[in-house]
Amino acid sequence: MNTNTVLLYSIPSEIVIYNIIPNIGIEGIVKFSKVTKIFHKHRNKIYSYFIINDRFLNRYIKFFHINLIRTISESSFSYNHFDEIYDFIKYGGKNKFKNKFEIAAKKEQNHINNTFIIFKLLKCSVDSQISKKEVNRIKSTKNTIFCNMLSYFESMYFSRNTSNHSYTSFLKNENTFWERSNINLYNICENINLMYNEKNSDIFENNLLNFNNAIVSNNGYNIMSTSILIENIFNDDSCPIKVSIFAYYTIFKYLNYMFHSKLEKGFINNTKFTNSSIKTLEGYEQSFHSIYKHFVSVSFQKNILQEISLYKQNIENKI
Repeated sequence: MNTNTVLLYSIPSEIVIYNIIPNIGIEGIVKFSKVTKIFHKHRNKIYSYFIINDRFLNRYIKFFHINLIRTISESSFSYNHFDEIYDFIKYGGKNKFKNKFEIAAKKEQNHINNTFIIFKLLKCSVDSQISKKEVNRIKSTKNTIFCNMLSYFESMYFSRNTSNHSYTSFLKNENTFWERSNINLYNICENINLMYNEKNSDIFENNLLNFNNAIVSNNGYNIMSTSILIENIFNDDSCPIKVSIFAYYTIFKYLNYMFHSKLEKGFINNTKFTNSSIKTLEGYEQSFHSIYKHFVSVSFQKNILQEISLYKQNIENKI
């Protein structure tokens, strides 16, 4: 037993929990829970007290029902990496954080989703932690988080697939509210790339079947924001036609899944949104029959027509 451990034993656990824990970060909490049996026994209390003392984390975690330690541990973030970025957001500093992802070991969808969730949390924290007067710091911090996310997306894509496509070229504007997306944007980008590569057609088809695995939040909130966001990001005149094809497919696939999950109340009563979605669907269907079907495989054509038909039925049953 080293000197530091002896010193910790001599400090009442209440003092440690209430006076030290709020300032040690997630990595410190995890380490503390392993130091002594008493701290391990009270690890949930220690974690809770840390969260309670951070106004942003307390609200965010309660709203989305996140266990931050578990989410980080099952992501491509390390505890230290998260603390480093979060401290940078809260306190600033001359040295910007660098990308430190353990890509090779964490390619499973669950880890990809959790990594995207952490990026969303960090982006949301900026407006809460930085004074509105610090316009330049807000902008530069959001841009740094965005660039880190793009770097992660690219590294993840090339670790999972064999391709030479310009992977992140679809995500150009860091000023979009991408943190409001309930769908993991990584999966959309990956699938768009896979559409261009016939060698990976089997992977693409498998991804379509497992669409719901890419939904990182299914609590009924941000449904409209998610749909609008995807359209704004991927429906660009400079993007290839296949990008728009998949973007609109994703939107209606997602909205149909909301009906399936009985979460349509999040948008069905918004007449402006539903009317706009129907108009968009009609334009999408018309473009599909006249242009789009020539750009995608026969199997994917069936998927698109199925989602178009299903969305019409779902809307008709609710109106």
